[in-house]
Amino acid sequence: MGSRQSAAGERARLPALSRRAVLVGTSAAATAPQAGVAHPLPSVTAPGTATGLYRRWVHLDREIERLLLRWGDIEGWLFETHNWHRLSEAEQAALPAGQALRDVDAQLKRLCAERDGLLDKLPRSGADTLETVAARLAVVERLLYRDDHPEAYDMILGSRRDLTTLAARSGERP
Repeated sequence: MGSRQSAAGERARLPALSRRAVLVGTSAAATAPQAGVAHPLPSVTAPGTATGLYRRWVHLDREIERLLLRWGDIEGWLFETHNWHRLSEAEQAALPAGQALRDVDAQLKRLCAERDGLLDKLPRSGADTLETVAARLAVVERLLYRDDHPEAYDMILGSRRDLTTLAARSGERP
């Protein structure tokens, strides 16, 4: 990729991970035994409503995305400053940043499990407001890989924005 800095040799670079690879990895990690204590995220809206469920899923997905970036920052720093990949498990455990990495990993596992469980509960049809349809499209927008289907992604994004505008005009909460 053109945005990657050149290194002494191609073998010196870490492989570039796609968003899909990261999400698959974190989803697989979510099925592993849970460790650590993670604090529950606050409810975004009233639980039980379809719109609230969609918003909760988007909130979880954004938090997972934020934690993935944090995890990458910590791991990158550990690789650069401590040769992380060459340390034994005991040496890794002794580093405070190693504990921070494990804490983020535990949060990711918990949030991925919650997000994946919630996805199965999201209504696929039967919306009674424009706000609910827009919230459902926000979930679809995050599930769809923009690079795989750019035209569909743009249509979904535009439709969600249009619905939000129409809801605001009709007096619904967007």
